[in-house]
Amino acid sequence: MLEVFIGIGIIISLTYYEITELSPGGMISPIYLALFIDQPKRIIGTIIISVIIYYLLKLLSNYIPIYGKRTFALAIVLGIILKLIFVQSLFLPYLAIGSIIPGLIAFECDKQGVLPTLFSLFITSIILKVMLILMQGSYFI
Repeated sequence: MLEVFIGIGIIISLTYYEITELSPGGMISPIYLALFIDQPKRIIGTIIISVIIYYLLKLLSNYIPIYGKRTFALAIVLGIILKLIFVQSLFLPYLAIGSIIPGLIAFECDKQGVLPTLFSLFITSIILKVMLILMQGSYFI
């Protein structure tokens, strides 16, 4: 069932992108947010880390050439590092959804802006959660 949901999520994300020309934080980010929508602290933590990564990318781009695949790789690595820092120093193991998702969201924020990315992410996540509810017949996975 999860594989079907992931496939549907990718189709919904791609369809949303084709219609609006706005990426919802990558193809898989809305899927994970939909799965964790009942844990608002993790979603908020994911968004906070994503925005921190976005601003770190902007800051670092003043000193080193960051573009294309370098931006993507750096966003992912910063997501992993920040997640480790928060978990190790603040003992918050459930601060964010994974280590890669914040980097994906930050990368898309860097390309198209924070507000359009977050708006698209939330819209597609809500659509996916409704689809998940309909697929399962209940609120919980």
